[in-house]
Amino acid sequence: MPELVLSAFDIGFFVFHSAVIVMNVAGWLWARTRKAHLAVLGITAFSWFGLGPLLGFPLGYCFCTDWHWQIRRQLGYTDSGGYIQLLFQMAGLSISAQTAAIVAYGAFGLALLGASVVNVRARRAC
Repeated sequence: MPELVLSAFDIGFFVFHSAVIVMNVAGWLWARTRKAHLAVLGITAFSWFGLGPLLGFPLGYCFCTDWHWQIRRQLGYTDSGGYIQLLFQMAGLSISAQTAAIVAYGAFGLALLGASVVNVRARRAC
């Protein structure tokens, strides 16, 4: 694949993957995005807790990261950590894989909690 196309895919993955993270973390805040938020949370949970063990990975396998890393390897990058670590690195910060996992799982757990509260309240209001 030409380098220009790979670079476009790299940028596209940054935009898409970051948007998925924002949706996972904050999508429960607005009534208009709550159904999509639950779908994205479900897909994330399936990837992390379903696909990961099936493919021989510990918890936390992300197919977006896997696909993105395939593109980045073709571009000559040697990413060794996860996507959260890369985002921190791009911001000039260095965090360990363990800290990145705590950030990711913590944010996911808080988003799941927030979604649960607002969706239960919405059902009770009906």
